Amino acid sequence: MALEAAEEMEDACTWVVRVCGRVFVAFALGLIVSGASILFVDLLPTFSATQALFAVPPSLFLVFGALHNYLAAVFTSPGYPPSDYHITESQLNDMHQRRKRGQPVRDRVCRSCCIIKPPRAHHCKICNRCVLAMDHHCPWVGNCVGYRNHRYFLLFLIHVTLLCLLGACLSFNTFWEAANLQNDFSFGYSGRGGAIYVFLLSASISFGVGLLCIWQLYLVLTGQTTIEFYSNSDLQETAERIGSTFVNQYDLGAARNFEHFFGFAWTNLRWFIPMCGQTTGDGLSFPTTTYQPSAVTSSTTLLV
Repeated sequence: MALEAAEEMEDACTWVVRVCGRVFVAFALGLIVSGASILFVDLLPTFSATQALFAVPPSLFLVFGALHNYLAAVFTSPGYPPSDYHITESQLNDMHQRRKRGQPVRDRVCRSCCIIKPPRAHHCKICNRCVLAMDHHCPWVGNCVGYRNHRYFLLFLIHVTLLCLLGACLSFNTFWEAANLQNDFSFGYSGRGGAIYVFLLSASISFGVGLLCIWQLYLVLTGQTTIEFYSNSDLQETAERIGSTFVNQYDLGAARNFEHFFGFAWTNLRWFIPMCGQTTGDGLSFPTTTYQPSAVTSSTTLLV
């Protein structure tokens, strides 16, 4: 009974996320555009020419970067297994029966999609299909974050975090003046509300999105997705329990992981520029590190 209730709740949540995806996207765009509009229309014109010279160019760059990468994450397909990975129902049942008999089955399969799952691919219940190198389904982009749009998603987080930190710094003095109702304010009641809105919005988003950005950067530098982090944690516990060593075969080292993800070495700042770089590879195979045959690795059948 409890299991049925949990499944019904999961189905309801899946339906809500699927239906409300566009609402979340519109809301996120509204926050970015409204905050940027008040910053440029109300706050920056009050700065001196010297202050504006240092404030306007990075603000424009980060606003453009945030919007470009956000829209790219929304509208770029995360990547799906090609048609030649599909198998027949009889082949699927045969593989399932062999696995039940304890016979080795090399391929990972998805019963919902009736396909052979490439390495690192997972089935998304919300999209109802398998996604290459799936990280998670993000309601704020109304899309899965996978192989082909993960880079845009992380760059969006980086640009938004930096933009909000900059916005909070630029609006702090104005916010402090506006928050003190006993002081005369330079551009009226609407300007007072705008200053408070920009600072509180920037400070709160830079904190929340910044934490997510740090988490995603950690995953990239360690050669993992969000899904793999949890499965790798289970495998590491299993390895410790049997006296073995866990090896994440997709962890090539921080520098190589960064370059494989962004398409540039971290010393080449083109990785940070919108519309520069592209995802490398095809999402069907990935470079792996060398490991000892006796080690428990991230390709172990415990993942299936």
